[in-house]
Formats: sequence, structure tokens, C-alpha cells
Amino acid sequence: MNKEYKRDGMNNYLVFQKEENASSLEMNMMINNQIEGVIPLEIRSLNGQEYLYYEINSKQSLQRLLQLVELKKEDLRKLFLDMIEILEEGRNYLLQLNHFYLSPETIFLDVSNRKLSLCFVPGYDNDVMKQIEGVIEYFMNHINHQNQEVVVFIYGLYRLSKQDNFTLQDLKKNLGQQEEQCTPSFPIKRELEYKEEMQLVFDQPKPSELVEEEEEPTLKPKKQRGSSLLFWCLIFAAVIDAAVVSYYGMKYFLDACSRDEISTFYGSGLIFIALLCGCVMVQKKRKKQQTLQEIETRVKRTKAEEASIRETEKAWERLKECEFEPFSEVKSNAFYQETRVPEENNLTMVLTSRDRECDYPVLKPLNSKKNDSIVLSHLPYTIGSLEQGVDAKIEDISVSRIHASIEQIGEEYYITDLNSTNGTCVNQAPIALHQRKQIKNGDVIAIAANEYEFVV
Repeated sequence: MNKEYKRDGMNNYLVFQKEENASSLEMNMMINNQIEGVIPLEIRSLNGQEYLYYEINSKQSLQRLLQLVELKKEDLRKLFLDMIEILEEGRNYLLQLNHFYLSPETIFLDVSNRKLSLCFVPGYDNDVMKQIEGVIEYFMNHINHQNQEVVVFIYGLYRLSKQDNFTLQDLKKNLGQQEEQCTPSFPIKRELEYKEEMQLVFDQPKPSELVEEEEEPTLKPKKQRGSSLLFWCLIFAAVIDAAVVSYYGMKYFLDACSRDEISTFYGSGLIFIALLCGCVMVQKKRKKQQTLQEIETRVKRTKAEEASIRETEKAWERLKECEFEPFSEVKSNAFYQETRVPEENNLTMVLTSRDRECDYPVLKPLNSKKNDSIVLSHLPYTIGSLEQGVDAKIEDISVSRIHASIEQIGEEYYITDLNSTNGTCVNQAPIALHQRKQIKNGDVIAIAANEYEFVV
């Protein structure tokens, strides 16, 4: 089924052409009800043909999300559970499950509230279980295969999906058996060096490191065994001494013991008291050691959890900044306008003036007072206003956080608009969302209100 992205004013849409066999009942259900987890439907007519519009503002597709984040087992588990919940909710509204369009490009996540959103397309018909199987296979090819926990989890779902009569209930039961250990984290990921392998941009505690921290013994096992052995030796000696004291005590009270035996009785009694005191002291020491060990373990776990929570919140805040909120200061009757740069913004990141003797392509600003040259030192190269999410940061309020990217295919260069609010133009012609546009030497590229000449 053909789909395309369109920009209408400040809104971005995923658009499908309406099929002739679309159910009127399902169309009315979608239009007249706000179904939890299902992207609202809007029908528009153009040249006698009706189109289905789905607003995707502030949403990231699963395909795009996997380029930004590294999913863990808990993230995947929650994602599939949310998907099942949305499908079951759609069934309550008499929506055919086979009419849900489940693909990495049409499954969206709203990063502002971490909620999953699905597209229900009347007229589309594909076995929902086959689609879920396709999503699982997509994950198999895009997960971090060095994370053994994630690999085992995904391959478990894959084996389950290959069973005969695979149903949603089977999947739900399997996910319910998985132990949820922590809150989904979604740590942000980007490329530090495109000539090298992909690495995480934000430092975060690794699971292996956390396990080692938690399991690291606070006290040496030998000391624990030594104190325990001493305690039981004292107990044994006290029991023997108590028997001796009892024997001579009985003879003492029966006036049947000599002076030497009386001395032995008193001496044994003092030894017994000393042994009891020693037992009490050793036991207190053991308890103190155990308490200190528990406290240190709790402190380490608390620090690890706090570090994980901090990284989680930082990652989500940075991912939230990938949303493309409408730019209210741009006038509606003009596509590009000069905009005021807030004084509180930080200095421009990455944008540097480089000697043109280098072999790298360059975006040369037409307004040199406002912008610096952008040297495309590696490709693909991302441009936007998000300081820690792009390769070149443009200090302009009209520029979206992740605005556009430039890549090289063979000997040719292409630019792609990444769902920006104010768009990208090549030689004053706007380019479509998520569509590659070839650029050549001398072309004028407009990143919102900022124009550059592409020099190779």
C-alpha cells in the first residue's frame, strides 16, 4: 500500500490513498471516536480522490527510533505489550485487526509521553500475526547482538512466532512470563565517527559493570569464615566448661569436694563467664560486619539505580528534543523569514571555518555574518539545532532540532529533510519529507531561514 509524507502548514502527516473496499463502519468508528493508542484519522479529498491523513507531529517512527536509541529487553517487552493492548482496544471498537498497518515505518512512539501509536488503515488487509512476525524479524536485524539478554529475548519471540496457530494470547502469555527488572531507559545513541563502528554518545552504566558492582563482596570470605569458626569454638569450650562447673558445683553443695576441687570450681566458673563474654563480643562483631556489608551493598545498588535513572531521564529529555514543535515566530505568509536568535542560547557547536584546501564538501553560508561554513568531514552528516544530537548545530530558532542530513551514494550527494517544521529547500524548491534530493556543486540549500551554497 503506497504511503507518503506531507507537510501542511506546521503539521506533518502520513498519507494513504483511500481504498475502494474501505469499510464505512470502520471509517465512522475512527472519525467519531478517539481510540487509545490509534492515530486519529482525517479524510481529505483532492481531485476527486479521497486520502487518509494521520498527523504524526512529535512522533518518531520505530525505524527512526532504532537509529537514535539502543533498546533493552525491558523496552522491547513494553513495546510489544503496548502493541497488544492497542490491538485489543481496537477490537472493542469493531476494528479488524488485519487492517492495522504494522511496520517499522508506521509504528510510532510519542516521546513526550512514551506512548506507542499505531495506524489503522481502512481498506488495508494483511494478517496481523504475519505483520507482528515481520516486526520481530526487523528487530532481529537491528538489535545490539552483543547484548545477550536482548538476543535471547528476541530469538525467543521469533521461535514463538514460527509456531503453528500463533496468536496474540500466546505472545501476551510469553511476555507476561518475562521478568520486568527496570524502567525502559532508551539511552540516546548517535555516531561519533562515521569511519568507525557505531558507538554510544552518552556515557552510561553498562549492565555488566552494574552486576560486578552489586556482586563485589565487601568483606573477604576468609575473615567471615574465621570469625564464624572462632564463635563456634568459644561455644564448644563454654559447653565443656559448663559441664566441669556443674560437676564440681554439685560436689561443692554436697560438701564432698576438697580445697583443690573448690579452687577448680571457682576457676572453671570464671573461665565460663569469660567464654560467654567472648561469645557475645564475637557475635556482636559478626552482626556489625553483616550490617556494614548490607549497608555498602544497598549504597552501591542505590548509586547504580540513581545513575540509571539520571541517564534515563537525560536520554528521554534529549529524545524529546527531537520533536519538531511549530515555530510560532515565522509569519504564515512567508516560507522563510529572518528570525531573532535568543541571547541565552549557547555558542554554535561543530560549525567551524575550515581551510578549503581540504577534500571535504562544504556548505558555504550566503550570509557569512549570521552563519559559519559547515565542513562535511564525514558522511552521512546531520544538521539541526539540537546540540548533542547532530553533527552541525545552527543557532537559529527556525531550525528544527534534527532538521536534515546529507549523505553520499557512490559519487553523488543527497540531502534528506528529517521531518522538520520549516522545511528544507534546494534552489528554492522545497523537498518532500524523508525523500532524498540530489545536490550538486553550486546548489543553494536552505535550512529553514539559513541559506548555504554546496561546494564540492
